[in-house]
Amino acid sequence: PKIWKIDLAAINGFENNVNLDSFRKGDYSLEEDFTFTLSPSITNTLSYSLSYFLRNTHYAEQKDNDTFNNGAGVTLRWKPTKKIRWDVVSYEYELNQYPKNEASTFKDNRIMTKLRHTINQNFYHEISYAASLRYYTKRKMRQDPTGTRVPHPETLREDQRHTLSYTTGGALHWKFLEGVNWKVKQDFYTHWSNESYQD
Repeated sequence: PKIWKIDLAAINGFENNVNLDSFRKGDYSLEEDFTFTLSPSITNTLSYSLSYFLRNTHYAEQKDNDTFNNGAGVTLRWKPTKKIRWDVVSYEYELNQYPKNEASTFKDNRIMTKLRHTINQNFYHEISYAASLRYYTKRKMRQDPTGTRVPHPETLREDQRHTLSYTTGGALHWKFLEGVNWKVKQDFYTHWSNESYQD
């Protein structure tokens, strides 16, 4: 079986509130993606995968939101039966750069585990847990309005997030909907930041 895969994509879209603020200014964007994945087997039921990705996003007017992302990941996967797949542990590292707005550039470290049960060709469900730690490379931590936290002037912002997710999905095999895939996902998370405005 083929153990490597390359994915290329170009996506054009419009966002009606790029900065997620009360001004609600929209803009057109163009995203270019490249992903390389290597997935060799260790045994009949155990495998691992190595991946690397690049993502470049341009906005027509709001150039401060242009991003250049690249990252890598590794996953250990166990598949004891045809219907059960467990990503025992995954680790991902991502560098998200904002060329026109360096204060928003961050490094993200994420560890995750995911269990999927395929019921039949039309339906699957899965549960996953992820913990992430994000470091901003230049953004300083701000003092909160109450004055209870007085950061050192050189303290950089850090964010931590724990996410529990449940997903159901599958493929449709009804006449004119043949080949259409669907997915519904629900996330539950807690977030902590030394930036009190984000805690």
